[in-house]
Amino acid sequence: MAKTILTILNIFLFCACGTGLKINKSNFKPINNNFSGSFKNFSYKTKGRNYDPTLLNLFNIFDIASDTIIFKINSNGQLQLTFKDSLKIKTEIFKGNFSKKGYYEIYFRKIKKEIPPLVPIIYGYRDIDRIRIGLTINNDLVVDNKWAADGNIFILAAGSAGRSQSFFKKIK
Repeated sequence: MAKTILTILNIFLFCACGTGLKINKSNFKPINNNFSGSFKNFSYKTKGRNYDPTLLNLFNIFDIASDTIIFKINSNGQLQLTFKDSLKIKTEIFKGNFSKKGYYEIYFRKIKKEIPPLVPIIYGYRDIDRIRIGLTINNDLVVDNKWAADGNIFILAAGSAGRSQSFFKKIK
């Protein structure tokens, strides 16, 4: 009986944890401070969703009909997106971090409240919206989007979470 419980605990412990982009290391190319490029706004492949979001939608920029998005890391380490909006050119700047694994990570929301800390038995709330950006060896852009909005009070819990990965072609 104790062996069965221990096996079930190990399954939950190892299956519930996952980080990083879900792409083979042999197909992944790290991003650094010199990253720049032009990419199509429409994905050619999406994993984890029933629809293909645009690149601007993943950055929470909506109602823009632009075909090309220009990416550049500025001197402050921030991601700069440049795109055409109707008749003018717009630039949006996003603050993020480079990871040791080679991607650039941006949090749009990161709210976490727990009572008591670590194991939220009494109350817990989490609202996360983040993206991770990487490159394939073909220089296509990979955007890994994770979101979670959930909470609990004692043993009652509710919410939703998800993760998707979209691929965008580089414009030569």
